[in-house]
Amino acid sequence: MTQAIKKISILMPSEVPGFREHIDEVSLRESLGNFVDSLVPRINIHDLDDWKLTISVISQSKDRIGISKRIARFPSNRELGIYITIPIPNQEQASYGFGKPARPPFFQFVDEKYSYAIEPNFKAYVNLDDYYLASAKMAIELAFINGFTCNGKKIKLQPA
Repeated sequence: MTQAIKKISILMPSEVPGFREHIDEVSLRESLGNFVDSLVPRINIHDLDDWKLTISVISQSKDRIGISKRIARFPSNRELGIYITIPIPNQEQASYGFGKPARPPFFQFVDEKYSYAIEPNFKAYVNLDDYYLASAKMAIELAFINGFTCNGKKIKLQPA
């Protein structure tokens, strides 16, 4: 087990009905774990001390990819949480999308007061797995580029 898996874990919750039936969740989770492992040498992960980090990549009906500006803290578990939302396309937005366009209250806008927002590029991909993986990687990398503070120390991706 690598250092990244011990210190950093990936969760893939979904708020989009039927999403899990349209993806290869095991492969995506493994690919995201490998991606995080590849970033670890450039992250001052040792400054987390005995804290762990959970990255939640949440599939939602949103207008844009969102990366929470504030990190969640769970002191009793010595755990930090980064929340990332990935908008899942419908059939009108992408050939690989599914379902009809979401209607309020299910559809939400990313609030830039609380999140960094990135426009999704549905047309650059031919299937849902490729889109989700590329979007999640981009968002995870941006989360570490922006960094976060743990016990007064900035945890951040260092330049290559």
